[in-house]
Amino acid sequence: MLDDPDISDDSILAVDNQEGITIMARIDEAGRNAVRDKLFTPGELLRQNQLAPDPEELRQQLSLL
Repeated sequence: MLDDPDISDDSILAVDNQEGITIMARIDEAGRNAVRDKLFTPGELLRQNQLAPDPEELRQQLSLL
């Protein structure tokens, strides 16, 4: 499913663990651009360990805790 070239960048969430807390957020700007410009599929980014959550969204979520 992640190798589908037609998957939209805004339909992908990345998961991270920060200090024992699991957080989900949209993928970071670089990942969104790569998927949007069809340079890579989300699956390719995942295999290259380049599918990361947006750091701003992570900061916002952590500040709410």
